[in-house]
Amino acid sequence: LRCGRCGAAMAHTYTKKKTRLYRYYACNTRQKQGRSACDAPTLPAQDVEDFVVRQIRQIGKDPSLVEQVYAQALRQQQEQTPRIEAEYNRLLRKRQRKGEEIKRLLSVIAASDHLPESVTNHLRDTDEVVARLAARLPELKEALPQSPATPIDADHPRVTLDQSDPL
Repeated sequence: LRCGRCGAAMAHTYTKKKTRLYRYYACNTRQKQGRSACDAPTLPAQDVEDFVVRQIRQIGKDPSLVEQVYAQALRQQQEQTPRIEAEYNRLLRKRQRKGEEIKRLLSVIAASDHLPESVTNHLRDTDEVVARLAARLPELKEALPQSPATPIDADHPRVTLDQSDPL
């Protein structure tokens, strides 16, 4: 939200009088530098927020805009899928290398009477890396579309915008 007089951002703020709360938006220039810097009035928060909700409702009823939202979401899915797949495969390879490293360290430990502290520390650090990888891999798997041949549903943007109304 921008001030109509000076163009500065407007921030949500409030005043409390006894048990009553008055919410409003005020120009940041006026808040910081005083009325002489910008004489824009404050705006009742509920009026501003109701206006924004009405605009979102109108957007959701515009078929061409819904189509644009769908096209953009489809583009994003198509752009992100290869990146996510590449990261997933890279992390799988890294987890495999770290697992092999742990096996080598364990064989050194088994064959040794006295372990240098560096080996123990390295084993602990490697195990922590494997744990982080194990946590990240399911997140990436979930982010991948079930099938590259199954794009997002064309009706999804319209349904989502319709469902936002009760909120």
